[in-house]
Amino acid sequence: MVTGNVVVANTTQGYVAVTLVCSHEGEKRIQLRNNEFYCSAHGARYDLNGKGLNSEGSHGLTIYTISQSGNILTIS
Repeated sequence: MVTGNVVVANTTQGYVAVTLVCSHEGEKRIQLRNNEFYCSAHGARYDLNGKGLNSEGSHGLTIYTISQSGNILTIS
């Protein structure tokens, strides 16, 4: 799910929220693919903690804190 400039994904580690904006060239194309974040513009890859997995993703992604109360997620 994308809300504003944040991608919220239900992963094997639970809910994770990251910036939609790729650190490689600023494209707003981050998505969850194969349990990692991927930019479809230039192939930058990031783990679920925002750490870059290839040279395009070397600057990492901003990760947001998620808290859950029942079925309500709060991102900060």
